[in-house]
Amino acid sequence: MSNSLSRSVKIFYVMVAVTWLLLGCSGSDARAEMPRPSSYAPQADLLGQVDFFLARIDQTLSAGEVDMAGQSRLLKDANTLAMLGLVLSQHDTDFPEKSAMSAFVKAAQSLAAAAGDLGKSKAAFSELQAARAGKGTAEVPPLRWQRVASLPLVMKQVPLIHAGLKRGTGRRLERNKEQAAGQAAALAAIAQASIFDDEYASTPEDVAAWQKYCAEMRDAAGEVNVAAHAGDADRVESSMTKMLQSCEACHEKFR
Repeated sequence: MSNSLSRSVKIFYVMVAVTWLLLGCSGSDARAEMPRPSSYAPQADLLGQVDFFLARIDQTLSAGEVDMAGQSRLLKDANTLAMLGLVLSQHDTDFPEKSAMSAFVKAAQSLAAAAGDLGKSKAAFSELQAARAGKGTAEVPPLRWQRVASLPLVMKQVPLIHAGLKRGTGRRLERNKEQAAGQAAALAAIAQASIFDDEYASTPEDVAAWQKYCAEMRDAAGEVNVAAHAGDADRVESSMTKMLQSCEACHEKFR
């Protein structure tokens, strides 16, 4: 190989490396500038939502044979819990069960994987309950910000949580502040966890857009959480409008 050709090959590889580096940096802005979880999803609100979904799963599994509707709900709930557990594992606020959140996420994943097998589902649910109580049942590697759940299944959960949130706001907010704040925190946590799952993105530009929309939804849901705690119905409404706008823009691009 001639010297000139060798130099050309080296220059080509350098250019490729630089291009990927630049794309990686531009596509990871949302990850690099992440706010503290307590600013959009207070730990107490998230744990309240965890308990809500656990109670619903318990009811589903206690019914005996799980029908198709129950199985669909169980899959959505298990995957949602995995995302909530991820955010709790990375939370900037300490709480007694935090060290067991990696085990919690693993148990939620096991529950999702046990679809259709009642015995395995109940065993995974027992592990989930133990982790919620702060008792990790096995040595589980610590989590980092990473993909932990089925994005399509959790996206089916989002409008259900949003509908519940909407019903409890406006004139009903004063008596539903805690519930509304919890639902907003769950939506914010889902948006944050979704940043790390680019299943719907096929190019570096798509990845950057996906992360941007997730961050916008997270921040708007975080504003709803703060406003709900304050009992500020007008601010809840305006922040929910922002959240809906980010969702619609995302759907327009990725559907």
